[in-house]
Amino acid sequence: MKIKTWTWVLAIALFGTLIYLPSLRFQYTLDDGIYSHFNRVTVKGLEEWQEVFKYGSMNFIEISPTNTGIYRPFTLLTFALENELVGKFDRG
Repeated sequence: MKIKTWTWVLAIALFGTLIYLPSLRFQYTLDDGIYSHFNRVTVKGLEEWQEVFKYGSMNFIEISPTNTGIYRPFTLLTFALENELVGKFDRG
């Protein structure tokens, strides 16, 4: 009996979800604040989501914007999505 492709996809997605489920109660760490709390694009939620794909990740930092060549658009997109769904980031 051959297992269908969608069954494998579902099994892998479920396994990944179970592994990362405990991380829901974790706090921000290390450079997360730079990309979430002090980022002029991610704090707007999905309002300017296209911008995260145009430039380097450090271009949007409020503290000292610079083009370092670091390109992490999906990281920025997930922070923007989180801000859109949950609300404003707590800078405290």
